[in-house]
Amino acid sequence: MTPEALAAHYDRMFDRHELHVVHESDEVQVYRLLRPGTRMMSVNITFAFHYIHISGDFSFNGVSVFGYGRGWFSEVKSRSYLREKFHGCFRKRWDEDEARAELVERMKTAHADGLDLSSFKVLREAYEGLDWNIRTVEALVEKLQEYDVDAWESPPGYGYDPREIEQLAAVNRCFARLWAARNAEVAA
Repeated sequence: MTPEALAAHYDRMFDRHELHVVHESDEVQVYRLLRPGTRMMSVNITFAFHYIHISGDFSFNGVSVFGYGRGWFSEVKSRSYLREKFHGCFRKRWDEDEARAELVERMKTAHADGLDLSSFKVLREAYEGLDWNIRTVEALVEKLQEYDVDAWESPPGYGYDPREIEQLAAVNRCFARLWAARNAEVAA
């Protein structure tokens, strides 16, 4: 699923949510995003002392970040910016299709830089689709690190699950939308 399709999918899941105040004081604010008439897909957002914690049905393990508060989170952020700020909260995983595509690109770059890759048996096997698994890719990366350490510091296809990042981005967009609507009501 493309990033745009993934964003649209999660935004639809939040299009009917409402913002409920659980607690508001100068030091701590707690809000719940939930659909009217149900507790399914509810999300709790806590702001306290320049700290944000988000938990509930929508986040895998809950996510937290220090140094930011309600004012920061009430504005829509890009998924890459949220990933950067909440980076320690997300699980990394290996994806074969992403690894294959990234490996092909890395090989093209290495070949263009003059590195003869044809002598690596593990590379030929990976490239031809034989014995394609994380151990093969790790062995390939280890071999290639002998030539260019900076470019091969992690196995291709190893990264954050884009669904988790997009879920957080959807929570951010929903909260920002509902927070703006709340402020507009208060001002009117």
